[in-house]
Amino acid sequence: MAYSALRGAAIRLLRLPAGPPDPPPGGKVVRTFNASRRYLHYCLLAVWIGSGIVFAIAGVMAVLAITQGGGWSVAAAVFAFLGVVAASFGYVATRLEFEMRFYILTDRSLRIREGVFFLRESTLTFANVQNLRIKRGPLQQVFGISDVLVDTAGGAGGTKDVEGQAMKQGHRGTIMGIENPAEIRDLVMDLLRKYRDAGLGDPDDHRHPAAPSEDEGERLREILAEVKALRKVMLTN
Repeated sequence: MAYSALRGAAIRLLRLPAGPPDPPPGGKVVRTFNASRRYLHYCLLAVWIGSGIVFAIAGVMAVLAITQGGGWSVAAAVFAFLGVVAASFGYVATRLEFEMRFYILTDRSLRIREGVFFLRESTLTFANVQNLRIKRGPLQQVFGISDVLVDTAGGAGGTKDVEGQAMKQGHRGTIMGIENPAEIRDLVMDLLRKYRDAGLGDPDDHRHPAAPSEDEGERLREILAEVKALRKVMLTN
């Protein structure tokens, strides 16, 4: 009940959307999903550890207040209050970030929405995808979750190679905290393959125009001969 009230206040204050983001234009939505519930527990672990440290300090100061008196009681009360604030704020912010996180897969692109205080939406088109891989850290393994990294080609960045030429820096989208990374990776690869097989590949991959047919070639030669003859008549006059 308390979380619902705090959540509603945060959404109004930060002007957060109530539902999922709009899908990227020009594509058919294949799948919309969120991070695993385990990802929420994984993120909350840092909140509980941080709050626990603050409460532990408050407990030590409370013991000192009992044994030594003085101003330790005030310090203990302050740290206890800070622990409550840190736990409450951290829980609401972490859970809200989890609920705001969305992944939308279409037959043309991937859209990722993340963040709370700074809400971000990024779209990665399949025309630019260069690499897909699964990443799992030791702590993620304990929680049974993984990330899928989607790397795309990018424009020229500030880094230069040994010859002084600007190097292309790619962009990365991360599908964080999911329990079925292999399934999502294979789905993206299948959509990518279908996208490129349909002739919708890299927009920079311009094809050469087809060679003219024999009849068209003959007609072009006739036109060229007529132009040459007309030019000759004009020069003689």
